[in-house]
Amino acid sequence: MPARSSMSVSAIGGSGDGVLRYRVSNAGTTGCSLTGTTLTATSAGQCTIEVSRASSTNYTVSASVSQVIEVVKSAQTVRFTTNVPAQPLVGSTYSPSATASSGLSISFSVSGGGCSLTSGTITFTAAGDCKVEASQAGDGAYLAAPTASQTIAVGRRNHTLAFSTTSQNITAKTFGDQAFVLTANSTEAEAQVAFTLSPQTTNDACSVFSSGLVLVLNVGDCVIEATQAADNNYEAATLVSQTISVAKGTQAALVARASLTSLTLGTNTPTAVLNTTGGSGTGSVTWSVSAGSSAYCSVSGEIVSGLASGYCDLVATKSGDDNYLEATATLTIVVSTGGQSPVRTSVSNSAPTFAEGLTLTLALDGGNGDGAIWFE
Repeated sequence: MPARSSMSVSAIGGSGDGVLRYRVSNAGTTGCSLTGTTLTATSAGQCTIEVSRASSTNYTVSASVSQVIEVVKSAQTVRFTTNVPAQPLVGSTYSPSATASSGLSISFSVSGGGCSLTSGTITFTAAGDCKVEASQAGDGAYLAAPTASQTIAVGRRNHTLAFSTTSQNITAKTFGDQAFVLTANSTEAEAQVAFTLSPQTTNDACSVFSSGLVLVLNVGDCVIEATQAADNNYEAATLVSQTISVAKGTQAALVARASLTSLTLGTNTPTAVLNTTGGSGTGSVTWSVSAGSSAYCSVSGEIVSGLASGYCDLVATKSGDDNYLEATATLTIVVSTGGQSPVRTSVSNSAPTFAEGLTLTLALDGGNGDGAIWFE
């Protein structure tokens, strides 16, 4: 008989009307119990039942007879009581549940390399198939149950790619700036981030290496795109872009020069040749006389002519081009009659506001020798 089952026992024979008495033999009996005539098998093994008929008016107690009953383990089954999750992704979890027909406790295990099991919770660690098995090993009354299993297809997870905070703060550059590096970070994926130049870049403003090194080339909008390919566990990240506006740069220092530092008036109009050094770019240089010096000199192209005794203040302007801003430089040439060089005065405050006790300081520049200076 199978373990964990019951049956009724009966006997015939003997004489008289004495009652039949049943008992489980103590010797070698491990798997059954008897209540009245109901025999219950509790575990696998041999169950020995003895029966005798009690004495009656005309008969004495009969001799006991016995029967050995083999108790075998019962079969059991295991089934899951939870359904596999729909479209599980890397990083998600699942808590399986199963039951055995025997009522015994269930053990779970996982295989396939894409999941792990801790305290009854399965964590999906990689894309692919995760096999979950539920088993019951049996006990003294039940055979081991056939293993039940679930196969779960784990999908790749989406993730977010973003430029680093430092890179996001790089929004403007000036022509002539040094190369710089952009970085982008993924929330989880480990695939290499690649950087490319966006078609939205204008005027070939920059170039970029896949590592994120950016070279400033021209004035315009430099648009860099960052991508991250799919890997075993994560989908490809959505493309992100960073725009850096490249503005015109400041020219190198412009220096104004003349073939003569002073002009002496005489029979012929004195002249000097003007030129510049420094500056940047392809812009042309033009010369002009400052408003306060137009009575003392004039300029034509790169030739300055002295007109009257005084200070000739000149301005050299190198125009901007596609990549550089305009640059200027000043130059002063003294125009004299041959005696002392011209003098000019200055005041400590050229636009004073009246106040009681106001004091202004006068200064004189130019002239020659150690003659006395006075103001009137």
